[in-house]
Amino acid sequence: MENTEINYGSGILINVSGNTGEWGRSGSNGGDLSFTSVNQVLSGNIYVDSISTAVLKLSSTRISSAINPSNTAGSISLSLSGDSTWSLTGNSYLTTFSDDDTTLSNIQSNGYNIYYKSSANSWLNGATIALNGGGKLIPY
Repeated sequence: MENTEINYGSGILINVSGNTGEWGRSGSNGGDLSFTSVNQVLSGNIYVDSISTAVLKLSSTRISSAINPSNTAGSISLSLSGDSTWSLTGNSYLTTFSDDDTTLSNIQSNGYNIYYKSSANSWLNGATIALNGGGKLIPY
């Protein structure tokens, strides 16, 4: 998605979920999303269920969101360009995370935390890192 205006009223930007039994084998039909955003202003939470995956790539994008706030995703990956910004609206849980701004100054935590899977993010060395706004980047 690039230079696109989207309007919605639910507060949910993305919801990736699998089939619960209407076709195929129940519990085996997860959704798989690859989402790339360029030059966008986005808001709304991102949800992924336990049998689904999402790969999010943000470039020159401003997002206000809690990503996987219930920690239910089968797998979720977020990649931020250095000129993208993320303003957290709730605690967020990521399987893999990368940020071209290695100082993480493009993240405004608003007191919320980002939890990352330590074994999938060797560049973070299992560290807990303070973020702008009082929250932290914390391994799990």
